[in-house]
Amino acid sequence: MEWSPHFIKYINSIENVQRHFTKRIRFISDLPYLERLALAVMDLEPLELRRIKSDLTMYFKIYNNLSAVPSNYLPRDNSIRTYYSRKKCGYLIQPFCRTHLFANDFLNRCVHCFNSLPESVVSSKTVAEFKRRLSDVDLSSFLRYNFNNSIGYT
Repeated sequence: MEWSPHFIKYINSIENVQRHFTKRIRFISDLPYLERLALAVMDLEPLELRRIKSDLTMYFKIYNNLSAVPSNYLPRDNSIRTYYSRKKCGYLIQPFCRTHLFANDFLNRCVHCFNSLPESVVSSKTVAEFKRRLSDVDLSSFLRYNFNNSIGYT
């Protein structure tokens, strides 16, 4: 479980470090940021996306008793069968949060993202298989980083 910023200004600040670094590589410096990251030479992803994938992997480990954290740490609801009826697994319950501090805690920050994963990803047998299948899922709708602006870097 790692620290993950939840204010846009901090997400942008951290992302700008990688943006600036990739801008200094001469043969790709005139490409837009996302294209620089996507190049096979770089094989990078936005830092915010890496943090989300890391959280989801930890959720998967806890969910399947593959970590020292007990599986009841993540509250589940096996009775939800309305919108999510195509899934066989129990869903994680988003706890009620009275403060932004708790809302952005590890326990809460990726519950919706985890619940939106396809059954084929959540039902993986191993962590390696989960990570491999997760890499094929488009998580861009969960990113908050502003790729269009940020201190003049492109």
